[in-house]
Amino acid sequence: MSPGALPQAARPVPLVGTGLRLLGWLGLGLALLLLFALAARAAPGSFELAADDALAGRALYGMDPLEASPAGAFRWSGESWGVALFGFVRPGPVLLTLEASAARPDGAPEAELRLDDGSLAPPRFTVAREWRRYQVLLEPTAVTDEYQVIPFASSTFAPGSSADGRALGVAVRRVRADQLPLDDAPPLPARALFLAGVVLLAALALLAQARRVALRQDQLSGTGV
Repeated sequence: MSPGALPQAARPVPLVGTGLRLLGWLGLGLALLLLFALAARAAPGSFELAADDALAGRALYGMDPLEASPAGAFRWSGESWGVALFGFVRPGPVLLTLEASAARPDGAPEAELRLDDGSLAPPRFTVAREWRRYQVLLEPTAVTDEYQVIPFASSTFAPGSSADGRALGVAVRRVRADQLPLDDAPPLPARALFLAGVVLLAALALLAQARRVALRQDQLSGTGV
């Protein structure tokens, strides 16, 4: 450095800006993960629906129009029907409770109901002629980001007194679905947390190195080198 020349100001260290940007992106990513976890926790995890509820025609698909008996209102299913879980966005098993019956001619086998999910050994059970409550733990099928479905396939029969030639499966009076676990928020993805931790450590190491470089430049500028 020539005599009389003013010391040059230390140049900004690009690493500092890069580290700050990394920390900013990291903070944004963690905030998005937190919002996702809160939104998933706030999503519906259970519902109960009677056959005569206003939403039954939408949530119970593949069902016949509402009918009534001394035991209460009910809907007959066909061979293929199911329960739509609107608002269920979390993956996880569902405990399904059905109040159902299945009248059959004398000597005919009881109705069989199975989960129609395409698996090799789907859950199946018989439905008695009288009204009973059935509970089954199963995995719903995700259709979109807004709802899931529980598809069923039922054995059917055509009553001789039916003028419209319907094939009747099971009669459903009430449905309840509870997604498990009931009281735990879904954990943040372990891989996402691991990657966020790696980025955080890298950003901190980069900032520490940048501070050492900036301090060294300040020392050199102060000595006039």
